[in-house]
Amino acid sequence: MLLETDSNTDMSGLDFGYSQSKWVAEQLVAGARALGLPCAIYRPSLITVPRSLCGDRNDVAARLLAFMVRHQIAVNTPNQLSLVPVDAIARNLVGLSLRPQAVGATYHLTADRYYSLTHLTRRLSADFGFHFRELSIAGFHL
Repeated sequence: MLLETDSNTDMSGLDFGYSQSKWVAEQLVAGARALGLPCAIYRPSLITVPRSLCGDRNDVAARLLAFMVRHQIAVNTPNQLSLVPVDAIARNLVGLSLRPQAVGATYHLTADRYYSLTHLTRRLSADFGFHFRELSIAGFHL
C-alpha cells in the first residue's frame, strides 16, 4: 500500500524506465515545492481509453488484454490493476487542482476498488465465455 505521504526517496524497486521517469518528475516537483513554489504532486494510476471506449490502438492495457485473449493465457497475480479512463483522470485532476488546499499536497488518482489482472480475466470468462490458461508471472515471461 502506498500512501500520499510516502516518497520512496531512494528509488527502491523501480526497475524500468517508465516508473523511474515518474519518480524523477516527482523529485523535481518536490524540489520546487521545497524552494517555495506553489505546486502539488499527482500520482495517476495507469491511464487508459475514455469511458466512450474510443481510444488509441496502441494503448498498453488494451494491447495486453488483446494479447491475452488471442493467446488464451492470463497471469495469475494478486498485483493491483488500477486502470482509470483518461476522462475520469482529467476531471479529477482538474477538480483537485482548483482547490486552494491542493498546493503542497500529494494525490493518488486510482481506481476506487481493488482489482487484479486475475479478477479481470476471470470476469471475462464468466461474462463472455473467454477461456484462459492461468500462468504464474515466471511462466508468462517464458
